[in-house]
Amino acid sequence: MDIRRRRALQLVAFMGAIGALSRLDAAELGRHVTLPDIKLLDDAVITARSLAGKPVVIYFWASWCPYCAKQSPYIEALYRRTRTTDLRMVAVSVDKTAADARNYLAQKGYTFPVTMDAEIIERALGARRVLPRTYVINRSGMLAFSAFGEMFEEDVLELVRFAA
Repeated sequence: MDIRRRRALQLVAFMGAIGALSRLDAAELGRHVTLPDIKLLDDAVITARSLAGKPVVIYFWASWCPYCAKQSPYIEALYRRTRTTDLRMVAVSVDKTAADARNYLAQKGYTFPVTMDAEIIERALGARRVLPRTYVINRSGMLAFSAFGEMFEEDVLELVRFAA
């Protein structure tokens, strides 16, 4: 088999896998999500009660993820833009250590709230399949948005619509 044909078949297989994942995500939209209390890297705790009735963006990332490195500045911009609204944000680091996450955040100057509580949040949302992964839970506690992989700047900033 020549290299072009093999690459074409690999692309078709990849696109099929992407399509299957997106269909799974679409089926999850509209289901109720109950978030737990979340301990942040700075030892502050976001209580489940404080999130009730508020839209919440949850962003799974890692310091070693090149796609996260592209998306995180947009997440920071969204966080700064919505700080005075009801929209809440929790970034979930899947780094091996909190020190890795803290160092990366300090180096980049990111201020969005970060937790290492990936396992308990995944229990509420379902296992993540790729990085980055972005969810929005609406004011009613329903999963209103789910995206896997890198999002473009305009798409991330468009999540401000959930604050309205």
